[in-house]
Amino acid sequence: VEVSSFIGIQTGDIKNGVTYNSRVQTSMAGEKSMEFKDGTLKAQIKLPQDKMELIHFASDHIDPAILGQDYQKCSGNSVSRYLGLKFCMQGKKPIETETLPASFELSIEKTDKKLTSYDLTIEAKQPFRFLYNTPGSDVDREIRLEAQAPIPGQPFKVHFRCPHKELLLEGQLEP
Repeated sequence: VEVSSFIGIQTGDIKNGVTYNSRVQTSMAGEKSMEFKDGTLKAQIKLPQDKMELIHFASDHIDPAILGQDYQKCSGNSVSRYLGLKFCMQGKKPIETETLPASFELSIEKTDKKLTSYDLTIEAKQPFRFLYNTPGSDVDREIRLEAQAPIPGQPFKVHFRCPHKELLLEGQLEP
């Protein structure tokens, strides 16, 4: 969406005045799917592009007397390591004025180039299972939880695994 306006005087081919443009756009590509069947939820988000723009807003005051200052800030290494993505904000903010020009963009960029999707499976039955993974990725991001509900007189088991830790609890509740 773009809105433009011109305030000034035009005589023939000569224009004198101020032009103002404002734009808002988004272009995130992705395929999302979700299925719930027989107590099992399966969800997948595919990310086909290396960089995806969530939102971009820009307003321009075409006036050389008003200059803007550029800024850029991205999420840190922890987010990148665990998600294979970095979130970035960038834009231009006005200097010494509350008016325009100004721009803002929020984007997602892959840091793991082999990352193609996020897969989530939840089985809400016995045993309970939760599985999160990024198949085909360079980095092991699998998180798995399997739990058998404790029933008196029956053995129970809880198994949790993530890339850096693994926990296994086994036991039996006596009646």
